[in-house]
Amino acid sequence: MARCILCFLARAFGLYINADAFEELAIRTPLALLQKHRYHPLQVEALLFGQAGFLNDYFDEAYPQSLQREYEYLQSLYQLQPMEKHHWKFLRLRPAAFPTIRIAQWASLICSHDEIFSVLLEANEVEDLVRMFSVSCNDYWLTHYTFIEVSAHRKKILGKSFLQTLVVNALVPFLSLYGKQQGSIRDSEKALRWLQSLPAEDNHLIRQWQQHGIVAQHAAESQALLQLKTKYCDERRCLDCSISYQIFSKSIQSNELSASKR
Repeated sequence: MARCILCFLARAFGLYINADAFEELAIRTPLALLQKHRYHPLQVEALLFGQAGFLNDYFDEAYPQSLQREYEYLQSLYQLQPMEKHHWKFLRLRPAAFPTIRIAQWASLICSHDEIFSVLLEANEVEDLVRMFSVSCNDYWLTHYTFIEVSAHRKKILGKSFLQTLVVNALVPFLSLYGKQQGSIRDSEKALRWLQSLPAEDNHLIRQWQQHGIVAQHAAESQALLQLKTKYCDERRCLDCSISYQIFSKSIQSNELSASKR
């Protein structure tokens, strides 16, 4: 289960653009190995950046050079196989969402909690999760977004909106799945309660629903609308959709009524 939650989180960390790459990184980097080294942040960072393929270049600065040395040792020790760097995408991303920053935050999250699975089960409210997952990067990233160049000084923390995205796209689905598998009504109801306590998502699909007069009041409703769009509208399963059935029924009744009055 611990590895499963890690994969859920990894995909959410990558958002849509880097979801597959982040999941690949989580698969290639054994959770037991990360937990073994979690009291040595530089080693965790070296494992993740090395496995992600970011440590094969020449660096002038001390921090990435230290990561290279650590990773060379750990790679040889554990016979690790890294990814190719080209799997990671930077285009159309804000600098704060660059995969290098997300990997640094991912490393901080691993080092901050001994067991993420236990943290998830013990949390009662979304605010508990937001507090537990509020981590920042190594100080090197205060003045960097990548290993290539220096940037203006800026803290790289997991923002509240991104943490809410993690809850909606990773923690709630995992907790709901866990509740069903374990027959735990408490966990399933908690997952639903978390969704209902978060604001509705704001994206082009949800705005399309709004144009048709359907406004989501919270994240549970916006997730339901996204599911309808993906599983019914996109698949042209109009006849299987209860909402579509009601629309067609009203249209037919209206036409029959108009015909009877002629």
